[in-house]
Amino acid sequence: MEKLTHYSASNLSAEAEVGREQWNQQPSASIVTKAAENIQRRGITVIRAHNGETALETLKDLIPLGAEVMSGASTTRLEIGYDEYVNSDKSGWNDLHRAIIAENDEKRRHELRRRSVTADYFVSGVNAIAQSGEIVACEKSGSCVGAWAFAAAGRVAD
Repeated sequence: MEKLTHYSASNLSAEAEVGREQWNQQPSASIVTKAAENIQRRGITVIRAHNGETALETLKDLIPLGAEVMSGASTTRLEIGYDEYVNSDKSGWNDLHRAIIAENDEKRRHELRRRSVTADYFVSGVNAIAQSGEIVACEKSGSCVGAWAFAAAGRVAD
């Protein structure tokens, strides 16, 4: 990863009392290929990036100027520099998360939250990807669940 955060796996393994050797290693190329093939069989497009810098550049290329974007919590997003980029105004995207936070009127903020799950692009993370192609995603508040499965016109998961 490009930037380690408090929530990066390498910083949490001691707290979770799991061995770094077992849980903090990259899968082999054949395992990644198998998982990608199985994900695609489920009708999901897979775009692979070899590092965080490439992942961020891929997102920049995928999301057009002026698009509405909403983001769900993601350590990977932080590690690749996505949050820093979208918050810098360099993206040219309409960041609904920032609009929600900046809105002081409760009724308008509620309308923005409802609109956020139908953003053009929803950038989020998942907790695990199995070799079978199953994607595991858990979300504390539930605010991402609708957008993951149904809402955003473009779905980009890390």
